[in-house]
Amino acid sequence: MQLLKEYRYLFSTKIFCLGYIFAILVIPLNSTIALPSEFADTSKTKTILELPQDTTKKNAIEKTKDYPGGETIKFLPYQDSAYQNTMNLHIAEQYKFKNDLRKFSDLWLAQLKELEKTPYKTAIDNINNIPQEYLLPSQEQVLAYQYNILQSQSVPFVRTLPTPGVGLQASMQDIAVFFGVAEDVSPTISYSIDFTCEVEVVVYSVQAVVVATIYKGMQTPGNYKLTWNLKDDYGRKMPSGDYIAEVRISNIKFIRKRIVIQ
Repeated sequence: MQLLKEYRYLFSTKIFCLGYIFAILVIPLNSTIALPSEFADTSKTKTILELPQDTTKKNAIEKTKDYPGGETIKFLPYQDSAYQNTMNLHIAEQYKFKNDLRKFSDLWLAQLKELEKTPYKTAIDNINNIPQEYLLPSQEQVLAYQYNILQSQSVPFVRTLPTPGVGLQASMQDIAVFFGVAEDVSPTISYSIDFTCEVEVVVYSVQAVVVATIYKGMQTPGNYKLTWNLKDDYGRKMPSGDYIAEVRISNIKFIRKRIVIQ
């Protein structure tokens, strides 16, 4: 009796294993299983293996692409369609060649021009392209140039160089004016003041008409030198002739000088 029970157990185990193997090998994974009506879901049919799928991504309006940095770039449908339509255009070869020639002709001509140049011509072009301000001498070079000219014109035992504090340099006109041989008719007016007062410097014509006021105001004691610009108070250049410059020092002292415009 005990042996019969063991045979039944072994037989039922074999039947169960054979049925399980048959179900795995014969029944497809995506086939449906008919469930009883009380367990059936009329909204959706159940499958043995149902992978999670997001159908909204398939029908999405925008396509996305993820980059390693986490940034997402979205491509709109009209962008893809525009690229596809451009690729599908039928353009004649002559127009393609003309477009490429227009883009690369300038570069090609520039390369040919560079190839035609000799090393000597290239060096000359580089020199001509140097800005002019780079070729101007510096202030130190100008001073050294002037000093060398003065050194080359030196005369033994005669001081010709402008040594500060030594010697006296003056033009022949200044020397003649100093000795009273010639008259200073330049537009420069020199005068001195002994006390603080109001000073007015004017220029008038030989008809005694004031044409220009050079200065009017208070001045402290000292030596002064003013230069007339040969124009009237309205900025008009005065004609040639004789003019008189007058320095009025507090209506007490008057200094006059003749000015000649040639």
